[in-house]
Amino acid sequence: MSAVKVVFLQEVPGVAQSGEVKQVAPGYARNYLIPRGLAMVATAASLKTWEDRKRADEKRALSRQEHFEGLKKSISEMTLTLKAKTGGKERLYGALTAGHVAAELQRQGVAMDRKNIELPGTIRRLGQHTVMVHVGPGLQAELKVVVEPLGE
Repeated sequence: MSAVKVVFLQEVPGVAQSGEVKQVAPGYARNYLIPRGLAMVATAASLKTWEDRKRADEKRALSRQEHFEGLKKSISEMTLTLKAKTGGKERLYGALTAGHVAAELQRQGVAMDRKNIELPGTIRRLGQHTVMVHVGPGLQAELKVVVEPLGE
């Protein structure tokens, strides 16, 4: 039997990277690669389809990266003010959590999951704190959070 030429749609460890065109055994292509969506038979039409899909993916990735960069810039320029009940000596009753910061960001028009907010520890005192916000893949923004006493 002769080999079949396929285009790999995803990386297959030890075999090929995504986008590579290789010759493989017909049974391997028919029984494993193609049913799992890891590869497709390399014809002129499928190669063109693959190139079109790759170009669209790159364009979409660039658009997402630009969105994340803009979000990072807007978050870095923000200062959130949170109000909390206080006891004596500028200490809070309890602590402010990532959920509190996420809720205030939501009120400011920035949808951010609390899991993407990294506090510098527990916030138990009044004053300014710096919080890291994971905006996107490899992007973090520093957010200034000011804690003020409630009712003043």
